[in-house]
Amino acid sequence: STGKELTSIEYDEITASAGIKNSLKVKKDNKYGIINEDGKVVIPTSYADIEEIGKDNKSGFIVKNENNKYGVIDYSNNVILNCDYNKIYKIHSNDLYVVTENTLQKVVRTAENGTSTDVLVKGYDEITDILATKDSGVIFKKANKYGIMDLSGNVILDAQYDYLKEAKTGENEKLHDILRREWMLIVFLLNLN
Repeated sequence: STGKELTSIEYDEITASAGIKNSLKVKKDNKYGIINEDGKVVIPTSYADIEEIGKDNKSGFIVKNENNKYGVIDYSNNVILNCDYNKIYKIHSNDLYVVTENTLQKVVRTAENGTSTDVLVKGYDEITDILATKDSGVIFKKANKYGIMDLSGNVILDAQYDYLKEAKTGENEKLHDILRREWMLIVFLLNLN
């Protein structure tokens, strides 16, 4: 068979992520990193684990260090969030990330040199999404019901819905039909502020 050799046989594993272009997860000596499709090292094999945070390599990667703490790096290996967290969720928007520190789930905003500042730390049981609206906010869950709060912690929509998801352009039309009344109300309330 004919094919292009991407890299010499120096890795224990090479894994492609579905839908992620130009990023191959590699394992060497029980450490993980990323190489591109040409075999060039993008992120050195220095992490206990690494996974993409979004649907492309531009969103960055969640990394785990040898102390089982998580952080975020970008495709250029720049530290976005230091490895200070017990968990980082695949919930993010621009410079906002949902993380767990000790046992507290919270929303943090990235700052300089991989540090962060707390944005939201209370008023919910769980953050399920960060809204992509102009002024942003979050969908939260409290007592198994969903609501919306802004990034100052003010509740915009009480937690009274069985399910709530931001309707993004081109997403499931059936979901849009199911939530049409509630979503119109949410958009109206967000536009009031």
